[in-house]
Amino acid sequence: MKQELNERIDTETVRFVTTKEAMRILCCSRPAASRAIHLTNERLKKQGCYTMRGRCNRQAFLETIGYR
Repeated sequence: MKQELNERIDTETVRFVTTKEAMRILCCSRPAASRAIHLTNERLKKQGCYTMRGRCNRQAFLETIGYR
């Protein structure tokens, strides 16, 4: 049931990417996904944005990995 609930979440309206979702997007291990989120957060901190450990802004994450 929990998996069904997660599948119903529209990824375009959810604002943050978590490590678990980054693993799915990048098809990589947890440390690699965490590193991608960390790099995104570092870039956002330099721009003066507030960041949270373990999650990052979806749009910034997709720009960091070269998707958009």
